[in-house]
Amino acid sequence: MSNQDKIYFSKQEYNKLMQIINDNLKCKNDDIRYRATRLKEKFDNYVFLYEKETNGELEEGVIYLAYTNELKWLVQECMYLVRKKAKKDYYEELSLKSKKE
Repeated sequence: MSNQDKIYFSKQEYNKLMQIINDNLKCKNDDIRYRATRLKEKFDNYVFLYEKETNGELEEGVIYLAYTNELKWLVQECMYLVRKKAKKDYYEELSLKSKKE
C-alpha cells in the first residue's frame, strides 16, 4: 500500500475543473464520457473542504486525498479532459471568427 498525499485546489480551480468534468459527462464520445465519470466519482468520494489563513486572509478550497500511485493517473485524466475542452473552445472560437468575416 502506498502513502496518501493531499492535493490542494483553490475553490476557483476546483470549480473550473468540475465544470470541465461535468461538461464531459454529456459528451457523445464514449471514451471521454467514461473518463469524466471516473474522475467525478473520485472527486466526489475523496474531496474535503478546507479553510486556511494565508497572509492574514482566509482562503477556502478543497483537498483531494489520493494515494501516490493514483497521482499520475489523476493528472493524466484531468489533463486529457482539459486539453479536449481547450481544443473544442479553440475551434468554436475559430468558427465564430470565420462566420463574422
